[in-house]
Amino acid sequence: ILTDDPKIKALAGNYDDLIPQPLYEGVKYICFSNILPAQNNYRGWEIRSIENINTVEQNLINRTIKADPFNLKFSTNISMYIDGNVLIKSNPFNFINQFIDSGASIAAFKHPLRENVYQEFDELIATGKLNTDEINKKKILFNRMQNEGYDCKPMMTAGYIILRCHDNKNLKIAMKEWLQIIFHECKRDQISLQYLLWKHKIKMVHLDDFCLPQAFFRRFNHGKYLQFLPRELQDFFKKARYKLSNICVK
Repeated sequence: ILTDDPKIKALAGNYDDLIPQPLYEGVKYICFSNILPAQNNYRGWEIRSIENINTVEQNLINRTIKADPFNLKFSTNISMYIDGNVLIKSNPFNFINQFIDSGASIAAFKHPLRENVYQEFDELIATGKLNTDEINKKKILFNRMQNEGYDCKPMMTAGYIILRCHDNKNLKIAMKEWLQIIFHECKRDQISLQYLLWKHKIKMVHLDDFCLPQAFFRRFNHGKYLQFLPRELQDFFKKARYKLSNICVK
């Protein structure tokens, strides 16, 4: 492990602002963005411009960085992707050695609400997040996965934090396939990750085995935040407004 262990984040469009992260020895934060100018030490981040991504869809720009970080130029064997709304609360080096000792090449937290991709698919349909074409594509993807022998029942992970070891060639192949599925079959990246890890015989561990999720990170509602007010207070009102709007709609 090199000491400049990067935390990768991608900001595209105006979906999120850049959260200042706590500084830890040996931890370097790198943000890939198409809206922030390239510079060093902006709120504790190194900003790098996003280049050579063949899409104008902001969520797919983010997922390109998220799914396949292996072509990004930084000198480290371990990287951790975090979503734009994640605040790190403790030093990730506290469990890096446990991750290495596990022999796994990728790690993530368990999904806090759903156990497998079947439940995720049902939730996406119930909440109206998929149109008819997307539903049909996902059914075709499920059929292919099942025909190959995958049962779609392994524990689904959340995609907001992903720890990866960069020296596994099979993982590199799987991540490139993951990106192709995201672009052409299923934008919801959680649906296909476990299938590809199974297909390429890649060992995954859950970060829950190494630390408590609530002790390691906090997730804020997406969106912009004022710099002169506590983010936690603004997030409380964002969540309250969201719940109130749902009640009014019902």
